[in-house]
Amino acid sequence: MVLLLVAGVHLRNLAPMETANTGFRTDGLTTMYLGIIDDRLPAGPPTSDSIASQAERQRRFLRELTTRLDGSAGTAAVALSDYLPVSTRDSPSSLVSRDNASSGDSSVISAFQTSVSARFFATLAMPLREGRDFDARDVREAPHVAIISEAVASRLWPGRSAIGQELGLPDRKGAVNDWLTVVGVVGDTTHVLKPGVPIPALYVPLSQQWRPSPSNLIARLPSGGTAIATLRGAVVTADPDAAVYRVWMLSEMVDEMLYPRRAAAWILAASGVAGLFLATIGLYGVISHSVAQRLREISIRMTVGADKRDVLGLVLREGAWVAALGVVVGLPLSVWALRVTANLVGPMPTFDWLVVAVVPAIVAAVVLVACYAPAQRAANADPAAVLRGL
Repeated sequence: MVLLLVAGVHLRNLAPMETANTGFRTDGLTTMYLGIIDDRLPAGPPTSDSIASQAERQRRFLRELTTRLDGSAGTAAVALSDYLPVSTRDSPSSLVSRDNASSGDSSVISAFQTSVSARFFATLAMPLREGRDFDARDVREAPHVAIISEAVASRLWPGRSAIGQELGLPDRKGAVNDWLTVVGVVGDTTHVLKPGVPIPALYVPLSQQWRPSPSNLIARLPSGGTAIATLRGAVVTADPDAAVYRVWMLSEMVDEMLYPRRAAAWILAASGVAGLFLATIGLYGVISHSVAQRLREISIRMTVGADKRDVLGLVLREGAWVAALGVVVGLPLSVWALRVTANLVGPMPTFDWLVVAVVPAIVAAVVLVACYAPAQRAANADPAAVLRGL
């Protein structure tokens, strides 16, 4: 009962994750986590000049890398981002529209900020709903711009176009030091573990960041090993001190996130079915033994007027009592087991009342089927022959 119910809840929670529309395509996407390791930096704490020099070098490297890869053989599309769309993030940024700030409304919304390069949305096949993508106009000296998701646009400017509107990231005191002009709105994305829940997102251009951090190179590749070797070669050519820390297919990252839930669901399901099979055999043996022990009692009942239906009911009630006891004890244990498995594989799955209704019915049905053969045998026994043996 416990194994089947917990497995059913996990499987029902897993199904929408397997088929959910995340808002982007993972097929053919390869990611490389990049950074520059410079052993020539002076010892001691970094100075403002060394930080600025490193930032400029990072910008040069990223610009050179994307230039080399754009349109190269084996690369269908390429972009850069400081976070991947499948990453789990816990710290959203606060956003406020300039309209609200000007009118004295201090209400803010939360959104996850990501720094991306041009063609990021095209590479991931994220639809541009309105406005434009980042391009060569968005340099450090130009007015700072942003692209937002539909969830942010609908909350900050409901019923209006977000293009040309301004938003900012207030500090702890509520002051905004830099207003960003919205130049585009893209479709919402969802996390693979939370299907159907749009992620409010703010995208800013890497080209306008003062200090670019180590970045994820995202490339849509039509082929495998040769294309990855081409990417690695382009990284080293763009800067000899550049390092590739990790190479992953985006689909592999999704599979890795789902693996604990898949494993838990199918292991519990297989264990539950095996347990139900063993319990059925055991219960059949116990009920058969019980019927054999009570055969004289049953014959006397039939002699004094009990019919086959009464005998069937007598034996099946014994099995029904076992089934009812299993349900009463199994339900609260299943809730506890769900909490235990949730600690191992991820957030607590949604308790599914359909599973709660179906699994006990299946268990009860199997129990009664296991009891039916011994009950039928008892009902078909010849009372006279049994009593002559007394």
